[in-house]
Amino acid sequence: MRMKGLKSHLRRNKSKRARRQFDEMIPVAKVDVQRLGRLIPYGSA
Repeated sequence: MRMKGLKSHLRRNKSKRARRQFDEMIPVAKVDVQRLGRLIPYGSA
């Protein structure tokens, strides 16, 4: 799971759906699991 990227302080003009996505955890694509596992120093991937 990961957080939504490109979160900033400029949220006034974003749609409600887009703002709601910033609070949710998004599943990581299976293609990226191994690559991200190498980037996390003490990750469990």
